[in-house]
Amino acid sequence: MRRYPRFVGYWESGEKVPRHSINPYLPIVKSFLSVALFLGFCSLGTKGILSQTVIQPKQLDYSSVGILYNHEWLIELRPHTNGAAVGFQTGKIITFYKTHYYQFDLGIVRHPKEFRQSITFNSGSPFTRTSNSFTFGKQNNLMVLRGGVGEKIYFSDKAKRKGVAVGVNYEIGASLGLLKPYYLHLSMLK
Repeated sequence: MRRYPRFVGYWESGEKVPRHSINPYLPIVKSFLSVALFLGFCSLGTKGILSQTVIQPKQLDYSSVGILYNHEWLIELRPHTNGAAVGFQTGKIITFYKTHYYQFDLGIVRHPKEFRQSITFNSGSPFTRTSNSFTFGKQNNLMVLRGGVGEKIYFSDKAKRKGVAVGVNYEIGASLGLLKPYYLHLSMLK
């Protein structure tokens, strides 16, 4: 029994052995594999043509979608060092970044040198005492009525959490000062 090498390419005599003489089915298998590979590569490019394609609609992320309004209004209470004010503002939103508004407010303004004092009166009875406060030297109370037209322009969006919006707010308008006399009614008890 002769042992042949695993890959035989020559006869023992030294002649070259043709490939089809080793395995007569080899050329058929090679052509079948070539056709299968060619069809496989072609089917990769024509996947949409040869099979049914299902297209899912894009899912919307509702957590990042905001609600757009046409109008806005605001009621505010503004205490400040020289008094306080109550205001109302209404506006029309033109675009996402621009708003036109109207503002009205009524405020009380005090002079910086005003100092409030109190005095206690005895009415003659040991159980009855009256305490009143007043401002010495004050002549008038000043109330201010303001009205104006303005615009807000934002340069950036505000993040949903811990966000800051950057923008410009300008307003033009008039102020009307109303003076109310300040009277003290003093009564002397003997």
